[in-house]
Amino acid sequence: MRVLKMVLLLICIASIDLVLAAEEEVSVQRNVSLRRHPHLIDTVLPELVNAQTKVVVVLHGGGGSKEGIAINLGLLDRETGQYNTQFLAKQNLGVVFVGGMSIKESPGATGWTNHVMVSGQEDMSMLRDISLKLRHGGFQNLYLIGHSMGGVMVNRVWSEQPELFSAYGSSAGPMAASLLKSCRPSDAKPYIQVTGNFDRILQIVEETRGGELIDHSSDLFLNLDPATKRAAGEAMPFESPDFANELVTLQWRSKLMCESSVLYTSTVPRRGRWQQRSTIACGGRILLVELNG
Repeated sequence: MRVLKMVLLLICIASIDLVLAAEEEVSVQRNVSLRRHPHLIDTVLPELVNAQTKVVVVLHGGGGSKEGIAINLGLLDRETGQYNTQFLAKQNLGVVFVGGMSIKESPGATGWTNHVMVSGQEDMSMLRDISLKLRHGGFQNLYLIGHSMGGVMVNRVWSEQPELFSAYGSSAGPMAASLLKSCRPSDAKPYIQVTGNFDRILQIVEETRGGELIDHSSDLFLNLDPATKRAAGEAMPFESPDFANELVTLQWRSKLMCESSVLYTSTVPRRGRWQQRSTIACGGRILLVELNG
């Protein structure tokens, strides 16, 4: 989950001209829903809105919950059940945590209809309604981030309705393989992906039954770990391959966004090898952060 924390941190850093607000000027609503959608939503939003105010809509991973991802991000206290409104106020930042739904055949597979799994709901329409409601409330700087299957949903929105949010971020949640050929966003928005090079759920590294490790980091497509896919049951009805490999499709995305394949890479060394590698393209509008380990 530290990869999603990195995405959130980068969004905070991007707003360097912070306007401090008092803790009591943050409004918290729990388990609210939109008129046409059954999803339960928590909102933690500043009451005083200005040009620097940012709102981040957060999507959890498959089988997860809005409370779980809020706790993992350090924004919800596990013991007290209270949101960290003081931190959010100081950052002039609002957050919206959305609870994913599931089909009746696989009740534990909460998530999103994202071309890899299905939730039984119109999740794209739901996110569009969230975006519209926030904009009507005066919030203009809207970001969508997600972890794992939530990140796959982020990629679907980036591809199909990019106008809904100002920028997009994903951790361990690449684009669905079926979107790679059809993806032609009308307005390619800034995008950050944080991924681990030894991810065994996305099978960037596949572990066989005999314990052998197979490196798929240079493959165009990736497949979800079979045990994870079996656990999801009928919530994952699509044929393999499951994902487009972010490590390989970065140049494709940069050509799509700025007609350029020029990339700039920097590394953070540790104990004789690189620990973190950042690749930037399109003047900073694309950022891929790889964690080695």
